[in-house]
Amino acid sequence: MSNLTANAWASKTLEKLRVMERECVDTDLFCVGYLIPLVELVELEYSSEVESPDQWYQWYSSYLEHCLELDNIDDDDTTRLRIIAQDCH
Repeated sequence: MSNLTANAWASKTLEKLRVMERECVDTDLFCVGYLIPLVELVELEYSSEVESPDQWYQWYSSYLEHCLELDNIDDDDTTRLRIIAQDCH
């Protein structure tokens, strides 16, 4: 896979999340809505980077884990958030 700029990675990931948002069951709306701004924040944090999709996913996953801890998200939502984030990879 080729390396991606921050903008290219964010655009691809947001596109996937927007499709999920339109098609997901109601119980997943919170999770998808929670993940969307995190993509934008990771994009800003690493705006000058050009990296592999795997590296972008690692940064995104790390940021997600940090936010889950800060926001004290319950176990069920945490599990769904991780699954949905993985599905966007």
